[in-house]
Amino acid sequence: MNSYIDLNEVAKKIDLPEGLSLVILDRLAKESIFGPVECARNIFLIDVTAKIVWQVHTDFDAKSGPFTNVFLDGNAVKAYRWDGGMYEIDLKNGKGVPVLLMK
Repeated sequence: MNSYIDLNEVAKKIDLPEGLSLVILDRLAKESIFGPVECARNIFLIDVTAKIVWQVHTDFDAKSGPFTNVFLDGNAVKAYRWDGGMYEIDLKNGKGVPVLLMK
């Protein structure tokens, strides 16, 4: 894994306090380029220099598609995947836990 994000690849960026940002990279239908697990882990917390603080991870990355949106819901970070799963992501470590099936 590259330790920095190319900001030209960012599909969405959410600025947070202390110079941190959540970013999502478009990895839909790019498994042949990046592999299925790397595609599924397409949300990152980065610092002001675009250095990766953490990369999202869940217990379902090998069987799930990429995340297609990330947003703040109050103080919680939530994201949904192409397959309809809604996840809450721990801002401290990037661990995603499913909270709702939307399909």
